[in-house]
Amino acid sequence: MEAHIYKMKLRIISSHVKKLHHIERIREKRSDILDKKLARVDTVFGNLVEKFKERKDKVKTKEYKKVKREKRKFVRSEVRKRYKMRIKERRERYEALKTRLKEVRKDKKLRLKRLNVIKKIKEKIEKEATKAHSNEKNMNKWNEKVKKMYKKIKDSKKKH
Repeated sequence: MEAHIYKMKLRIISSHVKKLHHIERIREKRSDILDKKLARVDTVFGNLVEKFKERKDKVKTKEYKKVKREKRKFVRSEVRKRYKMRIKERRERYEALKTRLKEVRKDKKLRLKRLNVIKKIKEKIEKEATKAHSNEKNMNKWNEKVKKMYKKIKDSKKKH
């Protein structure tokens, strides 16, 4: 069940990333990291591109198109890598939250268990007290039982 939920959440995240693709791409272009990468691409392919740009006839030859295609591929691959990293980070954050939630639930369960045990013991003590008060003969027995019950409470606190 948890695996299914995790899968659904990942699907939601990936669809969200796809929807924001255009906006993210614009932001990526503005960011410094992508600017540096684009500058590196320009230095690699720049000389060839400038040669063809300087032509007066500006006919896009096969070589020019090839260079442009290579540049586009590189940029797309960089953007794709970015998205993959984002999804990975989100997945890690999700896993961390899930483990934290498990720990909290475990602590809560233990606390509730301990409280229930103490509550039951106290209820027994009160029942015994009402019985004992109604019958003065059972007073001594009741005192011993109370001592035992409080001892149980102390033991249960030590255990948890």
